[in-house]
Amino acid sequence: MKLITSRVGSFLTGNEIADAVMRYGLALARKQQLDLIEIPFVSTDGSVRRAQFLIGWQLETAAISRVEQSDELVEADTAQLLNAKADRVGVITARPFSAEELADLATVPVDFVESC
Repeated sequence: MKLITSRVGSFLTGNEIADAVMRYGLALARKQQLDLIEIPFVSTDGSVRRAQFLIGWQLETAAISRVEQSDELVEADTAQLLNAKADRVGVITARPFSAEELADLATVPVDFVESC
């Protein structure tokens, strides 16, 4: 289990979920973006609840390993969703030039290109 800490509080959650939160937060920070996420956590009375908070750009989030007597909190869908979002944020989306765009590039004046 890991304790995720942020500006809004601390949340004890499973290792996979915490790792996915940190991975997605890092991907967002690198792109200077934010997102609102929702994760399950174990409350002080032992019940499983849900928390929503922002992660990403200029937001401090940490995950601290904890040794707990309780069972590991596992919610595969949440970890998979956060990891998929991290993958999408980290991907540079580009497309090849169209034939028209290539033709336009071929007609750029030589003196313009040399001045760059």
